[in-house]
Amino acid sequence: MRLLNCSTRRFEEFCNEEISYSEYYDSPTRNYYSKATNKIINTMAKALEHGVNYVWIDSCCIDKSSSAELSEAINSMYLCRWFTRGWTLQELLAPSNVRFFDRRWNCFGTKRSICVVLSHITEIPEDALVGKAAEHRCSVAARMSWAAHRVTTRGEDIAYCLFGLFGVNLPLLYGEGATQAFLRLQEAIIQKSNDLTIFAWQRDQATSPERSGEPCSILAQSPSDFEGSGDIICSLFRNNPEFSVTNKGIRFNDWNFERYGSDPNIFEIPLSCRREWTRETGSLHITLYRLKGNVWYRRKNETFRLHKDFVKIGNAPGSNAALPYFHIMT
Repeated sequence: MRLLNCSTRRFEEFCNEEISYSEYYDSPTRNYYSKATNKIINTMAKALEHGVNYVWIDSCCIDKSSSAELSEAINSMYLCRWFTRGWTLQELLAPSNVRFFDRRWNCFGTKRSICVVLSHITEIPEDALVGKAAEHRCSVAARMSWAAHRVTTRGEDIAYCLFGLFGVNLPLLYGEGATQAFLRLQEAIIQKSNDLTIFAWQRDQATSPERSGEPCSILAQSPSDFEGSGDIICSLFRNNPEFSVTNKGIRFNDWNFERYGSDPNIFEIPLSCRREWTRETGSLHITLYRLKGNVWYRRKNETFRLHKDFVKIGNAPGSNAALPYFHIMT
């Protein structure tokens, strides 16, 4: 990291305890970053002890000066670091076997042997950690929640580090900003899945009351919006409506549900999901408000909650007309 010294008005370099691909070949640099160098040497030594002839270390095995190589690495394999880092999530989930070492390089457990502790720390179900339940069988909302408390050095990486988890392959556009990167990720997920739990998020209630009713996107701004969605499970996808990304927002087709009530400008839509541990029947839902015509929006601070009274059109006398198609703002 390079910072300006306010007293000397000169640039100063600060060690980030990692060695890059180019620095690895420079002996003075390796000697200067002794801790990082020792970590690499000890990693190779430990691999040889276990009969492994090759290792991959994200900090030095990717030439980050090559945008093509960096993009390929992120899109094609799971990357690195631990419990509070964004990339750590992929490194934890992808391999079938993970061994954990302390600072003295003593192995104190494997992903399977300490999965109870790992699940408590990461809030990832034990079955998903050890491969008994395929990750893709967990709802989109639940998987998003696994990254809710993670951070990345570069803002966009909070979205990019989830590409592998959701099986999407997108270009890396550093400079687009974290919110735009996460929006692109959600749009790519929608193209692959009709899992409605992608809309089962709620924002931090810090928004001032006078602004809480303002329109906002139907899509979340970051994984942190899914903080409370880890226990959401979905019903059969085949019962979900068709929806897609358009230049007017998210378009829904042939949604055969409606809301009781007299206000034609408020509509509640079921997300075909529920909390895993609840005994109540019904579906979580969100409330939409009409902007104009068939264009609707979600309000800031809008929460999702259980609704038992959704009925199919034609099954309830005097029910309002259904919406054969509509768009929700993004």
